[in-house]
Order: sequence, then C-alpha cells, then structure tokens
Amino acid sequence: MPRPDEALKEFLGDDKVYAAIFNGYFFNGKNVIDSENLERADTAYAKSVTANTKIEKINKYRDNVRRTSLGYFVILAIEDQDKIHYAMPIRKMLYDVLGYSTEVTALGNIQDNRNWTVDEKLSKVAKGTKVTPIVTVVLYTGEAKWDGPRTLHDMMDISEELRPFVPDYPLYVIDIGHDENLTFPNDALEELRVTLSAIYADTADQNETEIDGSIMALAGILAGDYKLYKAANYDGRQRMCKVLEARDERIRREYEEEKQRMCKVLQERDERIRREYEEKQKVLEERGEKIRLEYEEKQKVLEERGEKIRRKKEEKKKVLEERGEKIIRKTEEETAKKKELEAVKNMISFEVPEEKILSKYSKSIYDEALKLVEQENSEPKEM
Repeated sequence: MPRPDEALKEFLGDDKVYAAIFNGYFFNGKNVIDSENLERADTAYAKSVTANTKIEKINKYRDNVRRTSLGYFVILAIEDQDKIHYAMPIRKMLYDVLGYSTEVTALGNIQDNRNWTVDEKLSKVAKGTKVTPIVTVVLYTGEAKWDGPRTLHDMMDISEELRPFVPDYPLYVIDIGHDENLTFPNDALEELRVTLSAIYADTADQNETEIDGSIMALAGILAGDYKLYKAANYDGRQRMCKVLEARDERIRREYEEEKQRMCKVLQERDERIRREYEEKQKVLEERGEKIRLEYEEKQKVLEERGEKIRRKKEEKKKVLEERGEKIIRKTEEETAKKKELEAVKNMISFEVPEEKILSKYSKSIYDEALKLVEQENSEPKEM
C-alpha cells in the first residue's frame, strides 16, 4: 500500500482538485482560483528554500505548491497532515516566512543596484519591492478530530490588554474527515470528504453513496485501512457499503486462510516435534543398548577374570594340599624310619642275631642302625 503522503501528493497533482481546495474552503465554492491558471512551483520553491536556509527536509513540507494570477501573482501551498501537529501555526509561519525571504533574496539579486541608496543597499532590495502573497492551508486527513491550535495566539498565555499588540498568525485547517459544513466544488475531492467522514464516523457500511473506485482506494490509504485499499476497485463507481462488504469478506477470507495456515504450521510443528522425539528416543534406545552390551561385555570379562582367579586359587590349594600330604608322608616315613632304626639299634644292642633282625626289617635299616650303634660305641663316654 502506498504511503499516505505519496498518495495524497498524486491526488493533489490534479490542478482541478488543487483549485477546489482553496475555492471550497475560502470562497464557498466560487471559482476564484482557476485551475487552468495554476503553475507548478514545487521544485524551484523547495530548492531555493533549502539552498538559502540550509534547513533539512524543507522539500517534504512544500511538495504541494502552485502559483496563480489574480491580476497579481499568488502562491498557494498545501501542507498535508495525517497526525495532529500541536505547533502547526509556528511551522506554517516559519515556512511562509522562508518563502518570503527566498523571494526577497531572489528579487534583490536580479535588480540593478548601481544607483541604490544606502538604505536600499542595507536592505539588499530596492525600495517599493513587492513579494508574492503566500496562502497556506493544512489538509488534515487523520482519524481523530483536529484539536490543535488554529492561530499563533492559541499557543500563548497573554492578557487581553496585551493581545492586540502581539502579532497573530492564523492557521487554515481543513479537517476533511470531520468538517460537516464544508463542501468542495470538485466531485473527486467531495467524494473523498464524504468517504473519510463515513469511515471515521463508522457509518460507511450503511452508506449507499456511489464513490469512484480510485477515491475509495485513496480513502483506504489515508485511513490506514489496507483491507479497504485492496477491496476498492479502481475501475468504475461503487456503492460505499458494497466496498465495505467486500473489505469485510476479504478480511474473513484472509482470517480463514491465516487460520488454516496457522493450523498447518502448528501441525507441521507438532509433527516435527514428534519426529525429533522419536529420533531422540531412538538415539536413547541405541545408547541404552550400547551401554547394555558394554555392561555385559564388562560383566563377562569380570566373570572370566573371577573364574581365572578361582581356578588359580584351586590350583594353589591343590598344590598346597599335595605339598602338605607330601610333607606329612615324609614326616610319617621319617618317624617310621626313626622307630625302625631305634628298634633295630635296640635289637643290635641286645645282640639279637642278624638273620632274625633282617627277617623283620630291611637291610638298609639294619645297616644304618648298625652304623649308628658303632658311632655311639666309638664316642667316648663322659665321666
């Protein structure tokens, strides 16, 4: 949708509409300002103001400027506003003064100053120089009724005694969406007034007035109603209420489409969440299975290690048992041998015949016992 200031500038590009604004507001519809005599002054005026004052964005506020002749030249300027400006009298006065200052400078530059007096040189302009009158109106298109100041005095707290001596500066505000006593001698402009008034009064859906489609679209732009702008048919005339019905139907369709789109978005979101959950669940299951397998492998290793330790313990136990049995057997054998040796020694000492001893004991035992006896007999006895 175009910006309101751009759309309104294009609308005011029609000189008939431009002239009708001044004729309707100042002259009760009388054709004082002839649209055929209007000359565009936007660019030259705006550039000269910008160059001489070095104030930024001057061009923005002086887009809508025309010059006409009423036996003398007059500059007609329109300031379009979609919001209430509570310092508008000062702003209007500033730009009007800038316009006069610019023209005085321009006139002084083209005048022959060779014979100027001292006062003329000080003024930088010849005596008797006339400037072009500037008439500025504020075309306000906002939804709220204009409640801002309409004169410079409205912005001041001054006594009634002092008021006559303080110069006032009037502000000409055309509140096109709320001024019921205003009419314009131009069909397009009047239809825009009627449409905005109905929209701001919430009666447009009951209004049977036929309006040009382009005016309905412009009203949608100025009212900030995108749906109305889209519903308006630029070709032909339409009843205002039907356009509002089309707008409401468009709103309903777009609502349903948005509802379906959001449902689809939510379904896709839920499906995505479900898939992500399943994928995470699968990852967790795989991780759990991996942990289980690793646990079982570790458990198996521990069991094998335990079994190996158990076998080693059993083997050590067996070795110890065998070693113990061997020691026991050896001890028993040694004990038995000692007993046999002692018995044989005694038998030898009592001179038992060798044949009788060998019949009962082994030859090795007999020989060892005999040797021991001989050793004992050979050792000197203590006294």
